[in-house]
Amino acid sequence: MSLKKTILILNGPPSCGKDTLADALKEQFGWQKVEFKAALRADTCAVFGVLPQTLRTLETKKEIPSDKLLHPETKEPMSLRQALIYTSEIVIKPQFGKDHYGLRLLSTLLESDSEMFVCSDGGFPYEVLPLCDAGVRVRIMRIERPGYTFANDSRSYIPEDFVLALSEDGADIAMADYTNSDTYAKFIEGGSALALSLM
Repeated sequence: MSLKKTILILNGPPSCGKDTLADALKEQFGWQKVEFKAALRADTCAVFGVLPQTLRTLETKKEIPSDKLLHPETKEPMSLRQALIYTSEIVIKPQFGKDHYGLRLLSTLLESDSEMFVCSDGGFPYEVLPLCDAGVRVRIMRIERPGYTFANDSRSYIPEDFVLALSEDGADIAMADYTNSDTYAKFIEGGSALALSLM
């Protein structure tokens, strides 16, 4: 079964260039930009009792604890990154399953008239499964940037053997690695070329 929908999932540590490349692909090719964490942000607002604009104001200082995000039990200030991880790993996934945000992203794809998507925040293999199971063509670009790691993040690189196993089971999935170690223009040019070659 094929949905005639393709998603390129950018997978890499914080500040490696995922959003930058996703925005460029959206602008160059008209692909719809989506995020697993769009639903996570909504859930975080509900868990912490804040408005979406509160999270937006904290985006530029994700690592700094804020008195606007108090731990639900200890009432200690949390950073935006900590609040997102808490919501995902402590509240939502234990209750709804590890593939919950993959299912929510699939709903976004199904509700859209677009056929091409770029996702700027992949990092959990089990979130990819609902997309593959539904017949979405999945392409993963793992981005490395020297000096940047997944430290203090619950995400990681999606394993190559995971992708290979899905492919062998009949999923339309492929992966490529890309290093962001050059100028902005060369990063975008090379990343765009690799994205197109994956299609």
